[in-house]
Amino acid sequence: MICLAWAAIFFIDRWYEAMLAGTRLCWVERGQFPEAPYLEAVMVARGDVKVRSGPEGVAPRVAEAVLAALSRPPPTPLASVAAENVVALALDAAFR
Repeated sequence: MICLAWAAIFFIDRWYEAMLAGTRLCWVERGQFPEAPYLEAVMVARGDVKVRSGPEGVAPRVAEAVLAALSRPPPTPLASVAAENVVALALDAAFR
């Protein structure tokens, strides 16, 4: 599975979901956004693929990035305690 992230809010939401599910991620560089170096460092460490911009823009390079992402093993899913918390709350409510 591949997740392509484009806009800021959509990006953060999909990025987190991709990390939880162990989904490969292709992203377009964030430019001068202050959070860009930190987000990109995490994505590079996961093995995610940056869609490089060229003189013709990023669109022609999306397929190249997707193929690069598919050629790598999927990242390890991020452990989440959120599901455990939901189950604990449900069990607590069920057995009160």
